[in-house]
Amino acid sequence: MAHRYLHDPACRKAARTVVAEAIQKYRPSIVLAHSLGSIVAYEVLHDTGLGLDCLVTLGSPLGLPGAVFDLLEAQSAHGLGSKPPGVGQWVNIADIGDLVAVPRRLGDRFPVDLHVKLIIGSADFHTMAGYLSSGRTFSALEYFLRGH
Repeated sequence: MAHRYLHDPACRKAARTVVAEAIQKYRPSIVLAHSLGSIVAYEVLHDTGLGLDCLVTLGSPLGLPGAVFDLLEAQSAHGLGSKPPGVGQWVNIADIGDLVAVPRRLGDRFPVDLHVKLIIGSADFHTMAGYLSSGRTFSALEYFLRGH
């Protein structure tokens, strides 16, 4: 799906439209974006400038050179990505064994505010449920979930 999204303009436009409309309609203060969803959310937030208190990327391949990073439509400067305008904090959460979350520290390519490394398990290393069931995920988001 990521390959199709990144190489098929109609697919990319359709996915971004759905996500942008949902964010505009519901005006969340936090967006949780998992895997391919982190790519779509990143581009939508860059394109629209919609405001959020916190963007949370889970198991994100955003920094993967060649396959993802170099194909992002958001401009990068000097080989680095930027935080989408309107995003207050950016939290990146990656399981240390997640084969999709490469590189695990997005802060090496993006201005991420907080990195959280997890050990979800060998059979569940990339599922959204695995990320959401981790106490470390809750701890990282507690400030925003309690309405700061």
